[in-house]
Amino acid sequence: MSTGLSILVMFCTTVVLLGCYLLLRYCLKNNTEVKEGESMGHSFDGIEEINNPLPKWWSVMFVITIIYSVGYLVLFPGFGNFAGVLNWSSSNQAITSIAESEAAAAAAKAEGTTLMVQYDREVAQADAAFGPIFSAFATRPVTELATDSEALEIGQRLFLQNCALCHGSDARGSKGFPNLADTDWLYGGTPEIIKASLMHGRNGMMPPKGGLPIDDAEVPALVEYVRSLSGMPFDRALAPEGLAAYQKGCFACHGMNGEGNQALGAPRLNDKTWLYGNRRSDITESILYGRAGQMPKWDTVLGEDKVHLLTAYVYSLSLGKDAPVVETVEQVQARPAAPGAAASSNEPDFAELAKLPMTEMHQDAAATEAGKGLFAANCAVCHGQDAKGMGNFPNLTDNEWIYGGSVADIKETLMKGRNGELGNMPAWETMLGEDKVEVLSGYVYGLSQ
Repeated sequence: MSTGLSILVMFCTTVVLLGCYLLLRYCLKNNTEVKEGESMGHSFDGIEEINNPLPKWWSVMFVITIIYSVGYLVLFPGFGNFAGVLNWSSSNQAITSIAESEAAAAAAKAEGTTLMVQYDREVAQADAAFGPIFSAFATRPVTELATDSEALEIGQRLFLQNCALCHGSDARGSKGFPNLADTDWLYGGTPEIIKASLMHGRNGMMPPKGGLPIDDAEVPALVEYVRSLSGMPFDRALAPEGLAAYQKGCFACHGMNGEGNQALGAPRLNDKTWLYGNRRSDITESILYGRAGQMPKWDTVLGEDKVHLLTAYVYSLSLGKDAPVVETVEQVQARPAAPGAAASSNEPDFAELAKLPMTEMHQDAAATEAGKGLFAANCAVCHGQDAKGMGNFPNLTDNEWIYGGSVADIKETLMKGRNGELGNMPAWETMLGEDKVEVLSGYVYGLSQ
């Protein structure tokens, strides 16, 4: 630390120690003008106050504490920049990042020196003693370990040490932290997906108003529509207006009927599980300001063998439990010409447009206009209104195609969706139908021509 800060620390430490000593001396004096052992002259409820001195054992302990503090500061660092007469310092004290710490520990292990901190040595000893046990469990499938009492006992300890801070000791979570003991999963509850979540972490993000052109004035109606999806009481006059706002693009992540999308980590809205609360104020806050959640990755902290065992424990928490069921809810009338609604007289004849060769659709004004409308309603929320992409969402106006840029490739991507390392794209065949996907594919193909 700087000289000025060191002087300040030394001054404050001295004042505290000296103040403790002076306070003790003051308390040991009789300042009451009443002899020790005599009455103070008043009583309450039959109990008379006597002028007794402080207990000697307490006073002695107080003095010992002060002396110990002074001795510690003389021997060890703690008094500003004074290093102590023993010149002791913790190993890796100059390390400023995790990467430097790991590199220093690795070098110390290779050289066999004593530069490794005590924690590193203890971890190495623990790995040598218990590593074979975890390795043996790692050779067995998660589904088998989920019914093995010994494996679950070890997995529970790992959970309590690393996961309970956020998800609770009973794994039921809290506001903002998912319940792991039910069957409602953001990214999926199979052993493979749970292990991937633990190994690599998760980054969940909903931008304010979903990044959509939703006015603040539309939010109260949107809240009512979202409430209607889960069977909660809702305003029947506002909900249809909320459906119109929802159809601006919320369905791209949460589904047409609020069924969610585990490939994107988008929660279901048509059940009774609410990560951030189901009050109108909670839902309004989620829509207006968005939500951001992050789960750290545990591959480097625990290693794959321990994560495998932890996966089995988490997986076991939901075994034998039924999925949440929402009773039949009142359906809000869909807005004409919106996605999933009945076609209106002004809607393009997609069946007729789909007869055009997809490679030529971008040259046809009607097909281009229809495809542009489909793109704005369904794709712009991720790829942007200009189709140039946002974040991990690809730019569709260049010739860099992850899965191929032919019309057949594009249509396959739109129809079936894609699962990739950077993110997942939902399938649109059930939402739009093949004719609309055909026109949309022609439009996307034309963006890079």
